[in-house]
Amino acid sequence: MTLTRDEAATVALRELDGFTARLGELDPTGWRRPTRCAGWDVTALARHVAGAAWQQAEAFHRARQDITEPPSVVGVSHEPDGLVAALARSRGHLEQGLSRLAGDRDPTVPLPFATLPASVATLVLVIEYGFHLNDLEWALGEETELRTDVAHTMVELLGIWLPSLQGDKPDGPVGYRLAGDGGVVTDLAWREGQWQVGQDAGPDTCEVTGSDSAVALFSMGRIGADHPWVTSRDPAGVAGRFKDFFPGP
Repeated sequence: MTLTRDEAATVALRELDGFTARLGELDPTGWRRPTRCAGWDVTALARHVAGAAWQQAEAFHRARQDITEPPSVVGVSHEPDGLVAALARSRGHLEQGLSRLAGDRDPTVPLPFATLPASVATLVLVIEYGFHLNDLEWALGEETELRTDVAHTMVELLGIWLPSLQGDKPDGPVGYRLAGDGGVVTDLAWREGQWQVGQDAGPDTCEVTGSDSAVALFSMGRIGADHPWVTSRDPAGVAGRFKDFFPGP
């Protein structure tokens, strides 16, 4: 079941708190560990999250005034000894922005990449902080799965999220079926120069199945089709090209 706006806000803040708490436990070598995000160590990941949280907070504050112009990109350049405090400030700013959207109105939130209804924008926060907490855990040597509510939120949004990503264009018919264990199935087929959602590409469809977490991690390029958490049926040999077609964070 899709999280309500308030539920999503609670989950997003929980994941952000978990991220910050883990950083507070690190010794100096921990900050230099590489992450699954290309070119980023833990310090770079923490800077990204601190900046993103502040910018997203600004977007939610703007929603209260029906401002549709997104806030500018925030660059956080703190050294590790200041990043936990920076994250705490961003978290406080975000919590205020979320909590002040009280009532039944669902204003639009000018996030950096899209202006979305607040009910959807809060789900984006769940994905942002949930995945980056998972990135941090893996960087620290813990191959954890996503929390259940984060994973299910991601697989529910795949049909909206994936077609919006601008990647390589297939030379011919290509199809994918992503099926998590929570019952959400996403079919994507390349037809007439665009990805069409809910369309079966036929017997050559690449099928990737697993837990909601595994399918979500695959969809975001955190694990490949050869990872033991997923099972793939790939008659056309396109499983390895998924992130070429659907690049992104």
